[in-house]
Amino acid sequence: MSSGLERRVTLAVVTASIFVFGALLVLVPPFFLTFDEAKYIGIGYNVLDGLGPLTPFGGYFLPHAPVWSTVLVLPDAWLGLDPLDTGHAFNGIAGMTLIGLTAWLGWRIRPAVGGIGAIGLLGVTYLHDLTRTARLDVPAAALALGYLAVGFIAVRRGGAWWGIAAGSLFALAFLVKEIALPLAPVPFLAAILLGTPWRQVAGIAGWTLITAMGALSWWFVLVADLSGVVYRLETPAWTLGPIAAALALIAVILIVAGRSEGSARFERAGERLHLGAHNAGRSVLVVVLTVAWCAALLGVFAGTLELRGTDVIDTAQLARYAAMWLPGALMLVAAVGAAGVILSVFAWRSASGESRSATAYLWLATICSAPLVILVIEVGEPPRNYFAQLGILAALSGAGWLWLGEAAIRWLSGRGKLSWRTSAGAVPVAMICLLLGAAAVLAQHALTFRETRSGSARAAAIQTAVDWVRSNVPPGETVAIGSFLSYEISLGLRGTNPTNQVRHQTAIGDSSAPDGIRVAGQPSTDDWIAIDVGPRNVNEFQAFAAETLARRLRESGATVWIYATEAAVTAPEIVDALVDAPGVVEVGSWSWPTPTIPIGLHVYRIDASRLAFSTDRIHISADALERLVAVLEAAGTDGRATAANLVDEIVLEPESATTDALLGRLRALAAE
Repeated sequence: MSSGLERRVTLAVVTASIFVFGALLVLVPPFFLTFDEAKYIGIGYNVLDGLGPLTPFGGYFLPHAPVWSTVLVLPDAWLGLDPLDTGHAFNGIAGMTLIGLTAWLGWRIRPAVGGIGAIGLLGVTYLHDLTRTARLDVPAAALALGYLAVGFIAVRRGGAWWGIAAGSLFALAFLVKEIALPLAPVPFLAAILLGTPWRQVAGIAGWTLITAMGALSWWFVLVADLSGVVYRLETPAWTLGPIAAALALIAVILIVAGRSEGSARFERAGERLHLGAHNAGRSVLVVVLTVAWCAALLGVFAGTLELRGTDVIDTAQLARYAAMWLPGALMLVAAVGAAGVILSVFAWRSASGESRSATAYLWLATICSAPLVILVIEVGEPPRNYFAQLGILAALSGAGWLWLGEAAIRWLSGRGKLSWRTSAGAVPVAMICLLLGAAAVLAQHALTFRETRSGSARAAAIQTAVDWVRSNVPPGETVAIGSFLSYEISLGLRGTNPTNQVRHQTAIGDSSAPDGIRVAGQPSTDDWIAIDVGPRNVNEFQAFAAETLARRLRESGATVWIYATEAAVTAPEIVDALVDAPGVVEVGSWSWPTPTIPIGLHVYRIDASRLAFSTDRIHISADALERLVAVLEAAGTDGRATAANLVDEIVLEPESATTDALLGRLRALAAE
């Protein structure tokens, strides 16, 4: 039960959390341009030029709709505003909105829960870091939580306009980034569970669905036309018609069922199915629908996981992900948050009315989001892909810990060790203390981490590459660029030189392949010349194959190839593989130190008619060889032939006790 004091303090705490978050954005500079930002800006300019969602390198970018890209560059076209400034401004607004929406969703449970949820997000320094960029993740998360909030209101109030509002917001969130998809059925599942009249549920669901379909149709049609498949489903493009027709029919049926003249019959049908306002039948139906929805999402996502060589649940990948994103104290913070989420089940059981309903709503959102979180973890993508879910979990965790704290106070009061009445101010005081702690943590982090560790080195590398091209390559002549810094360099050359991207291939370990790796979905080859480890997935490699590299360089039409290196996201071993290669002459190289991995820049003149790469040597990093040997050892007999094939081809530098041990393991496997 909340008091007037708790409400006032919570409102002040939420306001202060938003203010501190925003004030620190003003006090510290945005981070240096990232490849995502440069990519979105380049796509946005192509959209305004009437070319569609085309990257600076000529291929269509279809993972996300070009809405965010267009938002970034429109103010430049209209008002001459820098796209990065636009993105930073919208990200700041989105970050503060995300905290506010988390508080709103938690407030439905109890005001203090909203305050604790807001404080929890304030203390997530990664959220503040990402808000200092012009990426789309924070706006997408804010819009996804916005859909949950509007959906919560819509199913309670009913009416076509609320359904239209929910559908419009869902479509906008999806078009920025499709992380809102798992949350689509949550408002309606909650309405069924909580006994909302069937007519009202049907009407809102129908209007939401038909509105979202209308707003999303252009993107699905465009992707089907450009790629030949249905967006994300990967079914043939022709199936979009039947799918759309079926969904439209369902929407119309729901809208008609929700109209007043058909409501009595609809409600009587629900009663005949034993689905009255409050009974076990509704709970069973919600469980069935939720399980079916999660299974459908996992089925769609399984194709992506298969291409990455990862199972739906891969314990090695889970361990790697935790080690990467939850080092040191963050593991404890995550454990505390997870414990609070579990405790929220007890808070739900002891709650009633609005509080119970709001807790169930967030739990449904959490369960429906699980497939997305699994996908993100298993492919090794950063947590920025589920910030909306972190907001939901922050509110649930707050509910759990608040329940435990008050249960402890009641227990002590019952034994005469504490007065329940005199401790009524404990919750407001605790919130204020938590706010001060979270604000201190964020301020210390933001004011210390004023720029990315490699920002100045990347800036120097980009400027050096752009200056070199402008001094040595005639305007209009195409320049090829590797993966690292490619979008940033391309943005600097916009309007001067066309660019093309010639990058490594992403491969997975396969003991049956001649060289132990292959590109998923493609025949195995035995012409790999440079291999490094993929940084995010336990079974992923970044590698160059001789024939593919030569073909891509020829097709690019470039006479210059710029390759920037940083071991974490490139395959720098290609630099050694190119030494003395026909048709490739290095004409410039630079290096810049960083606190972690040095950044290198290599510029090559390309003679397409003479390109040829020797395939009798494979230049490989120690990390990549360790991963590859582990794949071959796990395969037993099947890995021996591949090991024997590799043992005389591997070039591993520099030599050390570690590299000697790895080569020894490979030789031992080959000799078995």
